[in-house]
Formats: sequence, C-alpha cells, structure tokens
Amino acid sequence: MSMTLSQIRTQVRRDLSMDEEQFISDAEINKYINDGIDVAEAEIHTLYEDYFLDYLSLPLSVGVDTYDLPSNIYANKIRKVIYDNGSDKEYLIARIKKLEDTMSSENENSDYYKYLITNVAPSTVGTAVTAYTVGTKLVVFSADHKLPVGSKVEFFTSGGVTRGTDYVASTPSSTSIILSTGIAAVVPTDTCTRLGGIKIKLFPTSAENSTSAVTLWYIRNSKTLSLDADVCDIPEFVSYVIWYTKAQCVAKDVGNPMTQYILSEVEKAKTLMVETLTSMVPDDDNFIGADLSFYSDFNTEMMD
Repeated sequence: MSMTLSQIRTQVRRDLSMDEEQFISDAEINKYINDGIDVAEAEIHTLYEDYFLDYLSLPLSVGVDTYDLPSNIYANKIRKVIYDNGSDKEYLIARIKKLEDTMSSENENSDYYKYLITNVAPSTVGTAVTAYTVGTKLVVFSADHKLPVGSKVEFFTSGGVTRGTDYVASTPSSTSIILSTGIAAVVPTDTCTRLGGIKIKLFPTSAENSTSAVTLWYIRNSKTLSLDADVCDIPEFVSYVIWYTKAQCVAKDVGNPMTQYILSEVEKAKTLMVETLTSMVPDDDNFIGADLSFYSDFNTEMMD
C-alpha cells in the first residue's frame, strides 16, 4: 500500500506507543525511514532492478552533443536509448563499444546517433571573462577555454556568487564560445567553470532541435522522502521499512522488552520481500527484452 512519510512515521510512533514522546525526534525517525528504504532498494536492485525502470525524453539541440543523465539514475544503468521522430525514422541508438568509433571520420556522414557515457571533470576556464555580448551570446575569455561543444558551464562573480548555467552551443575560437540560450548577467571579470558529472555524449553532434525524438529508458533510484507528503515508491515493501524503522528506534532504548520481537519481525519482512522479488518472473506483460544490439553491431562490422 502507498504511504506518505508522515503516515509511516505516525504508524511507527503509534506501534511503539511513542505518540506523545519526543525521546526520538521526527527528524531521527525520518532518517531511519530513508535508511530502511535504502536497504530495501539494495535488495530490489540485486534481485529485480527493472522494478525501478523509468524513462524520459532527451531534448536535442543543434550543435550540442553532451547531455545530462537523469538526476535519479541508478549507477548509470541505461536500458535502451530509442530515436523516433514520429514520421520517417525510428531506430535503437547503440552504445559505442570501441573508442575509435568516436572519430569524426566514423560519424561525419552518419544519419544515425550512437552514444557513450562519460565522467566529465569540472574545470575553471582561463582567468576571467573579458567580454560578453547578450545578442549573439558570445563569451570571450582571456585564455584558451578548451571547452567542447555541449559542455555545461556555470558563471561566477568575482565574489564567487553564481550567475547561472548554460551549454556551449559552438566554439568560434580557442578563446570564445557561444552559449545555447545566454545569460544576461555575465560581465567582464566573471569566471567560468565547466560543470562535471556523468554525461551522455552523442555521435555525431545533434543537427536538430527536438524535445521528444530521443527516449532514454533507465533504472532509477528509489525516492528519498523529505516532505511529510512524499509517498514511498516501494509500496509492496513499506512493511519492511516500518519494521526496520521500529528496530532502529528501540535500539536507542536499551533494555526495551520489544527489541527481540521487533528484530525477528524485521527478518520476516525481509524474507518476504526477497521471496516477492524472486517471484517476479518476467511474463508476456512485463518481460524486458535483452539488449541484442551487440549482434547487429557485430554483423555490421563483419559486412564492412
């Protein structure tokens, strides 16, 4: 059953006869609840990770080849990346397996995207911005920027205050870039930092603007409950989360006579959770096909 953070916390307090007590604060109980969700999540990812299958549209912009992965992606696990422009083209975007396939000669005449996952390190560009034109969105630096197209950048004042973020749409020269949308507040003496993180990089660079042509299917993290109204997104296993939370609460009350009973219930709830996950055998309605792109790639290479 679906339960909110507030409902889980209330049930824990009621079951432990802690309705009026503040021996354990709400903040502490909230932490135990999220710890329990994390433990359950680990079991789910081990036994049936497609429980957390999710998807989103990857917005394409002309001249941009690097995009952020979903903020809630788990361990960079991508199931499929699919292109469908809704009219005359649809295909599976294959993951690049050989780095030589990233060379321009391999992609310049291609009408089909491929992708690679990268872990971009943050870096500071030059010493300062020397000029910025709002209309053209041209940023000029005092030194070589070394920013590839598609990089996500952030601008800071001389005092370190963030002005905003944008993407590099093109690089007219080694000391200048053009932003995708522009940031009106950028002024000389600002500094620019390339934001790091896990990215998906397309080959070739996008030649189109689209908000829906590319769909990314991925495995997500479970939701961390922060607000009282936040709903636990593992409803089948909320009972385990409740028992886990109660066990953490009574652990603070040395000598509590309910301790052993609650610990035994935690193990029972965990066993039931594992059995439930194990029994989630794919059928015609929930089967997710294996990634066979390797074989099509292999056949293509053999034909070349």
